[in-house]
Amino acid sequence: MRLRRRGDRDWSRLLQALETISGVYDALNAVMGLGIDFDVRVRAVRAAAGLAGEGRGVFVDLGSGPGTSALAMLEAAKPSYLVLVDPSPRLLGVNKAYAVRPELCDRVVGVMEALPLRSRVADVAASFFVLRDVVDLEEALRESFRVARVILHVDLFKPWWMAQRVAMYGWFCIFIPLVGGLVGKMSSYLELCRTLIYWHGVEELAPLCPGAAAYTSLDPIGFSYGLLCLSETQKSGVSQTVTRDTR
Repeated sequence: MRLRRRGDRDWSRLLQALETISGVYDALNAVMGLGIDFDVRVRAVRAAAGLAGEGRGVFVDLGSGPGTSALAMLEAAKPSYLVLVDPSPRLLGVNKAYAVRPELCDRVVGVMEALPLRSRVADVAASFFVLRDVVDLEEALRESFRVARVILHVDLFKPWWMAQRVAMYGWFCIFIPLVGGLVGKMSSYLELCRTLIYWHGVEELAPLCPGAAAYTSLDPIGFSYGLLCLSETQKSGVSQTVTRDTR
């Protein structure tokens, strides 16, 4: 299976949009995530940390941006070291996790398709709602599998039923941009809407895991999932349970 690939010009527009909304990111995320966005991230991190085993370990936040997910890592896993990776120096400059715990964090400018990290350098590498943003998703997944023993990818379930899919598109492409327009960010949130073109279901991504893979719903609504993958060198501790979902 060949996953859809984003054009470089398209990616540049998206990066600019992400930088533009950084000041209102958390507030609008609370709207998009129905108030449970941060709890979803904490729950996912705890699951990944449990698979990684005892000890706080080294965590990598892929697409860290302003640091919302990195804060969830600090709260839920208390890592001994946290690497914050993002293609935007501007976003890393306002990363909240680095602001509160600079002695535990290292900021690294880089893209997921070519991570400037040694193989197996981390216990856990995680991304949160960024897989639709990368240029080459297959290469980004391979790189995440390369750098860590346990890999966590959090994203939205892609509904199988057309009515549900239309409702979700309406939420992200009409309602959220209108809310963003209240703070002058409508065009940026319309750019985020276009990432849904590159939206793949968890059942498409799980077979690409090199070791065992499993996913779980992270909220009572069945809105988001956490896909946990093990590297080839660590194949115990999680069963292959990825099946077609009816959301």
